[in-house]
Amino acid sequence: MWAPPFSADADLFQSRPVQLLGRAGAFSLVVSRHAPHHFHNAAKFLDEVHRVLTNNGRFILADQISPAAEISDWIDRWERTRDPSHFLQRTVSQWQDLARDAGFSWIKHQIVPYRLQFDWWVTQAGYNAARIAELNQHFGARSPEVTRWLDPKFDGEGQLISFVEPMLVARMEP
Repeated sequence: MWAPPFSADADLFQSRPVQLLGRAGAFSLVVSRHAPHHFHNAAKFLDEVHRVLTNNGRFILADQISPAAEISDWIDRWERTRDPSHFLQRTVSQWQDLARDAGFSWIKHQIVPYRLQFDWWVTQAGYNAARIAELNQHFGARSPEVTRWLDPKFDGEGQLISFVEPMLVARMEP
């Protein structure tokens, strides 16, 4: 357990997504940021969040999404090429279905455009020129729908500079 010095009334925990720490009803707030696209079993994760929340608790989910089902396969291949631990970027409607099945009420959500610099994005993974070329080749084969959602920016030589990753920020309650 770790609590920051600026908050005497908060306990922060790190836990496995399919077996959260804490007894049933132990937390009034659970937040998951930039992680669920790595979870193979999002349904079990949501069941666990629901279990550990108080009856009037809140769950805040912030994660990258696939903006449309028809481009999900392309998005997931793009992400997995850079990060093999990536599993699945779900759509908003997929998250809503999973939340409902876990017993949550979907209170509200917002899609936040998160612009990533391509060079930074690949550098974080430590990739060599061959892997970067593979990503560029995949990006070159994108559909107009992918282009619309990812809003790519290019330099004067046509090299990808940046793109948008749509981020879902959702509030749910038991």
